Amino acid sequence: MAIIQKTLPLFNKPYYGYSTSLEGNTFYLTFEYKKRINHWLFSLSDAEQNVLVSGQKLTPDTPLFYDYRLPNLTGYFLFTPIKDQDPETLRDRIRNPSQFFRLYYFYDNGE
Repeated sequence: MAIIQKTLPLFNKPYYGYSTSLEGNTFYLTFEYKKRINHWLFSLSDAEQNVLVSGQKLTPDTPLFYDYRLPNLTGYFLFTPIKDQDPETLRDRIRNPSQFFRLYYFYDNGE
């Protein structure tokens, strides 16, 4: 059993998306910053743009989709601060995720 970690890019734009390969399949990730709640929302679609999960709040250090049964995905996403930071300062820094956070996808490749 080998756990694979894939780093996914983050940007400081209020709305963006990109496609990426996860576990050998193409997925489309969309990110949207909601000023009213001061959080990023994350949506996941398959290669045909069918929405699998919509509007999941990116919560630091919480495994995202860990308990979900998603087609062609066995792992989970993790949005985490780059280094230990005071939770109070993270609230202000959430607007600039590429500078203060990392997004990873973890899965077991079965080997």
